[in-house]
Amino acid sequence: MTDFFKKKTIRNTFKQFHQTASTKKIIAFGASDFLRLISLNYKDLKLDQYITSVADNNTSKQGGNIAINGCDKPIIPPHKLLEMNEKDIAILITSDVYAYEIYRQLEDMFKEKDIDIFVLSLMISEHVDDISDKYLSADTQNTDHMIPKIIHYFWFSGEEKTGLTAKCIESWKRACPEYELKEWNADNYDVTVNPFAHEAFKHKKWAYVSDYARLDVVYKYGGIYLDLDVVLFKKLDALLHHDFFAGFGPIRDIEAAAFGARQGCPVVGEMLHLYEGRKFDPGISMTLLNLQPILLDRFFEKKGFEINGRYQSRDGITLYPRDLFSAKNWFTGAYEMTETALGVHECAGGWVGQGGKSSKQIKMEGTLKLMEICEMQQGDDYG
Repeated sequence: MTDFFKKKTIRNTFKQFHQTASTKKIIAFGASDFLRLISLNYKDLKLDQYITSVADNNTSKQGGNIAINGCDKPIIPPHKLLEMNEKDIAILITSDVYAYEIYRQLEDMFKEKDIDIFVLSLMISEHVDDISDKYLSADTQNTDHMIPKIIHYFWFSGEEKTGLTAKCIESWKRACPEYELKEWNADNYDVTVNPFAHEAFKHKKWAYVSDYARLDVVYKYGGIYLDLDVVLFKKLDALLHHDFFAGFGPIRDIEAAAFGARQGCPVVGEMLHLYEGRKFDPGISMTLLNLQPILLDRFFEKKGFEINGRYQSRDGITLYPRDLFSAKNWFTGAYEMTETALGVHECAGGWVGQGGKSSKQIKMEGTLKLMEICEMQQGDDYG
């Protein structure tokens, strides 16, 4: 292993981060939406308290501020890091997509200097909040079926269902053979019922149409909604006694790809109200901060739930840990905790990035490279 890798040790655990932050200033690198979101969903990391400033390569951001859990932090050019005493600081890489590129940039900047580096995406990737299995075992004893055996899904494009889409539907049939599969499309769903959904439909932004529509049909008819990139492993009967259930996603986001409720469930009605007066912007780009799961994070937070990835159940609302339907590592694509999962959200969507690659692909390739570096460091007893 090179001298650089020996000196630029990547530390991954929450405990290591807190210990380092108690003695050193934390400088973030990457003024990203990812940082903003993680500061909201992982309040236990205290990023708003620990981070003093944020370096970023984008000159248009430099000199401005970024809100970290409501606290504005100055954005500085990367060369300012060299003006600091490396013994007094630790760097937290806070871009998920370009974490590896930033790590290599730090290699070139600091050369032989010894400095602590944390990678936020690796910290989250290797952290498990809770496991669903013990809660599901208890739930199987409850035979009161509040939720009807209906699986709702949407297919607005009208194209032939192939590949992953067809695989998912077949998995539903195998896991839940007695369930009704209800397809909603442009012929049987009235997209004009809500202005947000209607505008999204006119611009063929199917994901945004279903953001409203999935809530609408579950409220009206009851049942379980599944995205067409959710593969089921097991039957869903253990969930049917709830008034409402959902699971956390890979970054403590409320997993909107798979949830269920009884007909007329009040909390689903409240979620529908989030879209009253909400305007759809056809020029909007899908980013972490404007996706439906993040909207629901704040919704449940206001209702007194903690966005902590742990099982919570009260007032007819049950939130499960992420392994329920998100047993796939968002940063590497690896399948995890599949023995406890009822299914897996494949997260098939991606956004075009450099060289024609999706940002998801760039992120996964970079994360795997960083994990290899960590393994080399641990193998040589560094860190």
